[in-house]
Amino acid sequence: MWKPVLLVGVSMLAALVVPSHAQCDQINNCQSCFLQSGEYKCATCQVDDYAINSAQTACCSVGCYQDSFGFHACHVNQTCVYDGCLPGFLGPKCTPCQSFVPNCDSCLAMAGSSKVDCVTCARGYYRNLDGTQCCSNSGCDSCTGTNNAVCSVCKPGWFLYQTSCDQCGTTCVSPSNGTARCDPVTGSCYYGCQPNYHGSKCQRLCNLANCITCTYNEPSDNLTCAVCVAGRYGPYCISCNSNCLRDTGDICIHNGTCLDGCRPGYRGDKCDVSCEATLGLSNCVVCDRYQFACTVCKPGFHGSQCQLPCGVNCVAVGGARYCNISDGTCRDGCMPTYYRHDCSGSCPNCGYDVCHRTTGTCLNAICDSGFYGETCNQSCPVNCGSDPNGNAYCNFTSGDCTYGCRDGYYGAKCTLGCSQFCKRSPANTEKGPLCNQATGNCVYACEPGSYTPTCREVCRSKCVDNTCDINSGTCAECDKGANAGVLCPTGTCSVGKFGTFCNEDCPGGAQCWNRTCNRYTSTCIGCVVGRWGDICNRTCPNCVNGLCEQSTGFCQLGCVNGYYGDNCNYRCDDRCTVCNRVNGTCEVCNVGTFGDTCQRNCSANCVSDPGQNFSTCAKENGGLH
Repeated sequence: MWKPVLLVGVSMLAALVVPSHAQCDQINNCQSCFLQSGEYKCATCQVDDYAINSAQTACCSVGCYQDSFGFHACHVNQTCVYDGCLPGFLGPKCTPCQSFVPNCDSCLAMAGSSKVDCVTCARGYYRNLDGTQCCSNSGCDSCTGTNNAVCSVCKPGWFLYQTSCDQCGTTCVSPSNGTARCDPVTGSCYYGCQPNYHGSKCQRLCNLANCITCTYNEPSDNLTCAVCVAGRYGPYCISCNSNCLRDTGDICIHNGTCLDGCRPGYRGDKCDVSCEATLGLSNCVVCDRYQFACTVCKPGFHGSQCQLPCGVNCVAVGGARYCNISDGTCRDGCMPTYYRHDCSGSCPNCGYDVCHRTTGTCLNAICDSGFYGETCNQSCPVNCGSDPNGNAYCNFTSGDCTYGCRDGYYGAKCTLGCSQFCKRSPANTEKGPLCNQATGNCVYACEPGSYTPTCREVCRSKCVDNTCDINSGTCAECDKGANAGVLCPTGTCSVGKFGTFCNEDCPGGAQCWNRTCNRYTSTCIGCVVGRWGDICNRTCPNCVNGLCEQSTGFCQLGCVNGYYGDNCNYRCDDRCTVCNRVNGTCEVCNVGTFGDTCQRNCSANCVSDPGQNFSTCAKENGGLH
């Protein structure tokens, strides 16, 4: 603020003594003074807010209005001469507003009260609700501390957090009942956030470009996008790659992977790698999105990586040869005289060298020697026999050998080997063992020591000259000595054994007579008393002396009293002592009975036999004997 300079002139130069501060203090706020004509005059004031009046008798507030000489006008007691004050000052002495309310730039006196109301606070300070304080925090309603930076009470809609006030933002959802939107201490929104706001206080706006929904990490204050607009992806919603196959809508997913694949010539999740830029795929027109493989090649190439040239004999169209990517098949056929899928053949194996121009199929069902098949591209089996001229041929369709097999082989395609134990012919002119081409059976029987028609089994006994029957393996003649006769048809086995090789136990065991059984059938050669059956496993039930025939169980000596039937397995009537073996009719009644079936009792008047206590009577009529 500009201050007029006081020219004291000669009177000041005439002053002999500069008074001490104690003498200057007689003039309020005076810093230096001088004595003139017995009266103290002020030379300078102590602070910037005060200026000397024209008479130099007082330090006026710079808020007092100035007189016509440009001095701030006040009386000796500092009361301003003129009514009112400059802005920022108040009272009869135009005291600075900051003296009433610190950091206040303009203020008013409240009518009927000693209270001063700050109207405007200094820059960086904010008026509280009743105008009594200017706080450094805009939400404070009561503050203390240096620069009024410590809040103790907050304005409505603000909350106290430590020593500061934060506003409970409009981003909090407001409840319909008009209650508080956020916690007064922490500021956390009670009912969540308005759309696109995040954080416990809903303090962070989801304002990322092209973002629909954000994700917010409050501790790190990190805001990223959770859902981007169509055609963008990632935490910052960058554009999907322009090489994605789809142009509009959801082109790619959250990590940038193209949804519908790539445009021709590009590959990878994001279609951001060109086929040509990939090692070995320079001949690709379209490459597999994930594998290092091509799906469409440039003209003239084929193979999984388009690394192979099409056949030189493919028909060219428009100056270029086209072939199938997987096997090189010429798309437009072969040049004249060529065949095969890749036109690499020139009908070499077809009879008369004639084959279908496109497919290579022989036009005549004849192949050159050693080949078969529609295109004569398959080799005949290596063991086929030869014709009189030494050429090996096989069936055009099946590949079966036409002239049989070389010595030592059999089967339609001569892939099976004859047994090495097949005999050669008597002339012994063959190059290998001989066997029937269809069955593999040896033509001239077996070498000594082997048997079966194919001579693949070894004789299992010491046969004379190592020779055994070709079908059964039994010796034609057995060696003498240990186990002699084991494989001879008439030989017998030791007790309790049976079988061609006498190595199995007789199933009848001890029930066989002398524990012996037939060598080939295992049937017991006789049974012990009381047993019958092939292996004597059945009991002669009611035979006299327990004797019955082995094959039928017929009781040889008849039945014991009370039984009848061939096998004596039927019981006579209870009143019959002896009954007919064939039909069971009673032949002898029990004592005291008579009748055909002994159904009647003898009369009590019949005389008993001397010395007996029961009556007897004739079986036929009940009369006396």
